[in-house]
Amino acid sequence: FEDGSFDCCYHLNCYYFWNDLGAGLREIFRVLKPGGVMLAGSKVLQLERMFGEQLPLVQHDTFLHTSPPALEEALAAAGFEAVEGEEVDAESTQASFRLTTAVKPRGA
Repeated sequence: FEDGSFDCCYHLNCYYFWNDLGAGLREIFRVLKPGGVMLAGSKVLQLERMFGEQLPLVQHDTFLHTSPPALEEALAAAGFEAVEGEEVDAESTQASFRLTTAVKPRGA
């Protein structure tokens, strides 16, 4: 896609599988228009509940990026602003998720 092609990018339950988180976020930054919004929905809360103390054992093979603060730091490093994460914890673990938002600066 050309630079600045999209107003919004939404991805659900995928960033923790990316081999290179920084490269993926820089690509999203590139294709977003200035002022564009990136939304990342993930089941990080559910993963923590499912695997508990065993989560570190599966992180290196399957779930490569499960730390919300690390995602937020990587978004800032990629150039995003207004990075915010919110846990939406419903009664059902199937409905619990984390929503992270970030904005490409208007001058970028």
